[in-house]
Amino acid sequence: MIVPMSKITLLGLSSQKEALLRQLMRFGCVEVTDISDASAFLSKEEQQEYQQAKGGGIRYGEMRESSKNALEILKEYAPEQKKKGLFYQKRQVQERFFSEELMAEKSARGAAEAINELGRRMNRLKNEKNQLENQLESIKPWEKLPFAFDSRGTRTTKSYAGTFLRSIDLEELKKELDLLELVSFDTLSENNECYFVYLVFHRAIERQIKELLRKYSFNRVRFEKQKGTYQEVSGEIKRQLRENEKQTQGVLSEIEEQAGWKEQLQLLCDYLSYRIDRENAAEHLFSTKNMFVLDGYLPSEKAEGVKKKLEEKFTVSAAVREADPETEDVPTMLRNNKLVQPYETITEMYSTPNYREIDPNAMMAPFYFIFFGMMVSDAGYGLLTALVCFYLVWKYKPEGMMGRMFTMIGFGGLSTMFWGIMFGGYFGDTISVVSNGAFNIPPVLFNPLDDPMTLLMISFGLGIVHIFVGIGAKVYLCFKRKLYAEGIAHFSWILIISGLVALLAGSLLGAGIAGELGKWVAIAGVAALILTNGWEEKNLFKKLFKGISGLMDITGYFSDILSYSRLLALGLSTGVIAMVVNIMGSLGGRSWYGWILFAAIFVVGHTLNLAINLLGAYVHTSRLQYVEFFGKFFEGGGRAFSPLQIRTKYVKLTKENK
Repeated sequence: MIVPMSKITLLGLSSQKEALLRQLMRFGCVEVTDISDASAFLSKEEQQEYQQAKGGGIRYGEMRESSKNALEILKEYAPEQKKKGLFYQKRQVQERFFSEELMAEKSARGAAEAINELGRRMNRLKNEKNQLENQLESIKPWEKLPFAFDSRGTRTTKSYAGTFLRSIDLEELKKELDLLELVSFDTLSENNECYFVYLVFHRAIERQIKELLRKYSFNRVRFEKQKGTYQEVSGEIKRQLRENEKQTQGVLSEIEEQAGWKEQLQLLCDYLSYRIDRENAAEHLFSTKNMFVLDGYLPSEKAEGVKKKLEEKFTVSAAVREADPETEDVPTMLRNNKLVQPYETITEMYSTPNYREIDPNAMMAPFYFIFFGMMVSDAGYGLLTALVCFYLVWKYKPEGMMGRMFTMIGFGGLSTMFWGIMFGGYFGDTISVVSNGAFNIPPVLFNPLDDPMTLLMISFGLGIVHIFVGIGAKVYLCFKRKLYAEGIAHFSWILIISGLVALLAGSLLGAGIAGELGKWVAIAGVAALILTNGWEEKNLFKKLFKGISGLMDITGYFSDILSYSRLLALGLSTGVIAMVVNIMGSLGGRSWYGWILFAAIFVVGHTLNLAINLLGAYVHTSRLQYVEFFGKFFEGGGRAFSPLQIRTKYVKLTKENK
């Protein structure tokens, strides 16, 4: 359900503003709305004071980034030896440790700055190491160069080092160089792109050498930074690399010495997040030097209690009234029982309901449960899925969307197990294969592989009911908003589809009464649609035209009904793939090695089949909700209720009575 919301307005003393915001964060049920624009009505001096008071969130944000960076450095260079579990468990911390003392320079904040400096030193050493390694790699092709890198020749000779592309004819080049005489040419190394060469020649033929080299696109390499021979230069680089490694190990040891600050830094990060939220909320208020005004939303059921507690503890004047969705952007807060809550994740991924409509989760949850199970429909798969998901929820207690997702898939496992029993699927036909046909558990209803048409009819029947519930929700919303003609127009589709289905069933089954009744129900629906679909039009011709044109939607409705054939398709695919896995596993016969082969293929094959079909069931069941169901009534576009509260990432605060 969508929780009714109230609007609260507080007028209080500026001296009590910080304490009041802290109290609201402890309540965790008031969303503070932004009315800071009202500061335009202040005097220039008051506006200047108001602006100077802002910006606290930015300052605390910079501190938090520093702490987060320090934690990342510790995570990279001083990781915990003990491996974490599948889900991160927040450690519990008493609320009295959650204070501004954490920001003292000699405490965690000072440690964060020291760790960040070590991180910067580590980055510099990494960059230096990369540069040295690149230098060593760049001179590697010149390892056999017979003269120093900085050599410029002698009084009578000159030397060049450089590269030719692999595309040149090297033998032809050598022949032309031999004609010049007084030149020595050699290839030092090569790679996929070029030859690395050097030349020594008499200065008297330098002009001819340059012209010839230009002809072959010679790229001369000048070693401006390297002084000495290859052995001398590479030796110096390796010495610097050893020194770099020594310094790196020293910095690494210093970082490891700081690892003891990790828990305090985590606490500091959470505290700074708390301060940022509080500062941002303070900036939403209308404040002067002596007073402030706060506007916000909260659940109606808590409004009077919050008002009473605030007036008892602070010098404030509070006014509470019912929120008006027609003129205000009222946030949406959902509240459902434990069976429906997990399915809120599906709605949230689509859109948040707006405050003026109805919560679709209670209507959607039973269908999601049924459809998910039908698409997998294997008792073995369902039992395994339910056990794994519920164990993870019980053992690790994941919070938020992750916890709800695991619970929802666990419910899907229960539905899968039910439909598997109905259809006789237990890891496919594993029982029959293992017992060599001597034993099998028959389906309670029927085997879809033997009677797919029955399953298809059941799928269409469930789809029609699903669509009718969506149409019914739209009719309810229309009547609630006093749009009676529009509501009747939508309801007419229930009559039309029901009548056509009864008419079709009557003709197929030979039940004349059902067919006759269906015909008149469909006619009544068509008449109702024609009369009401264009009701708002004043011109009679336009009324009739819009009403008749509304009948074109029949193709969309029957297309939606056909979409539910995916229940049959995915259910059959699960069973067929499971049977194929069992057939492959039984190819080794009933010998000892045959059983080993069967076990290996059974585990791998059924695991893959389960994973693929769980993903398929999740995607296609969600698609049926988003398109065929939500499309009938769900408006969305709401804003999720976001109360001012203490949000933590690393620790869980234990409340203390005050």
